[in-house]
Amino acid sequence: MRTYGILRFHWAQQEKPLWQQLQNGHYRLAPMQVLRRGGRSWVQWCALDALILKWAALLAEPLLPKPARCMHLRGHGGSVVSAAEVRAALAGGEYAFVYRTDIRGYYRHIRKQQVISQLKWHVADPVLFDVIQQYVHYSVEDGGEFYTPQKRHLPGLRTKPVDWRQLVAPRR
Repeated sequence: MRTYGILRFHWAQQEKPLWQQLQNGHYRLAPMQVLRRGGRSWVQWCALDALILKWAALLAEPLLPKPARCMHLRGHGGSVVSAAEVRAALAGGEYAFVYRTDIRGYYRHIRKQQVISQLKWHVADPVLFDVIQQYVHYSVEDGGEFYTPQKRHLPGLRTKPVDWRQLVAPRR
């Protein structure tokens, strides 16, 4: 993406002011942009916001509880173990049928204020909490029209254990 290249190119000048802005609590996420191509549409964060959200995800991940039944988490077995458990339960006569999960409907009905209330128990850092709260209450810009989804899927981030500043450090 073009903005990512610009961010990488100007990283030496932007790193310290960005870090200061973040630590002072003055950084604000921009509305997500609606992008369209070939009849498809999707929303996307700008490169700078994606970097800040990656930083937040890396810091928050070890602070949050990880229930053993959340198979999608690393080290919890994934879909292979989950499917094997379902097959075993069906074959053993424990259950007669399986309900299909409406995952989009599940995420569409997340109560944002409840998420924020639960996060207060785990995230003590006010800077990190502020960024996460902005993420939960994200807004979208579509052709000059701005809106904030009230009950909507929270856009996900994949995390790896990497220093956030290394994500845009100049390539050698």
